[in-house]
Amino acid sequence: MINLFGKGYIGTEFVRQFGADVLVNYKFDYMPVSNKVLYTISTTDNYNVHEAPHLDIDTNLTTFITFLENMRKGFGTDSEITFLSSWFVYGAQEDLPVKEDASCHPKGFYSITKYAAEMLLESYCNTFGMKYRILRLCNVIGGEDNGAGAKKNALHYMITEMCNDREVSLYDTGVYRDYMNVMDVVRAIKIAMDSDSTLGEIVNIGSGTSH
Repeated sequence: MINLFGKGYIGTEFVRQFGADVLVNYKFDYMPVSNKVLYTISTTDNYNVHEAPHLDIDTNLTTFITFLENMRKGFGTDSEITFLSSWFVYGAQEDLPVKEDASCHPKGFYSITKYAAEMLLESYCNTFGMKYRILRLCNVIGGEDNGAGAKKNALHYMITEMCNDREVSLYDTGVYRDYMNVMDVVRAIKIAMDSDSTLGEIVNIGSGTSH
């Protein structure tokens, strides 16, 4: 049984596909009920610093450590944590597609704290003999993302706006991104979770093609 922590955009699709094998942590007491956890709790953009500068730290780091402590106390070395991270941790890169061993240069509180959470997870699990894997997701699109907006999942948001005959505003001349449908991303997550070869590893999930 997979214990899902956080039921946002990715988690909702994960439950839709694999619901029979998923138990969602609805109470958010950060107490795992299974030794196999998919952890998706996170902020979603780099803009919180303007209004709530502690939010990324509290959510991505403090809450995560609370969960890790509870996981260790509940399951010890039987713990297996799959942590969802983001391509944002890489920052600006010259060599594309980016490989997992590339040096990370995150910019902004969201991406910096996500990278810090990765390092805390690795250190914590190595200290206490717990199993983990880190999955860095590309840009995810498709399905139902109720949180999509100009700050998060912008392409999904703009397509929705145009479908509703509303104008969209562009603030750049164009960027390249690796986009992957949420249904495929979730299937890739499950494949990674079912493979012991990914334990202790960082795995990029994406198509490898920019658009």
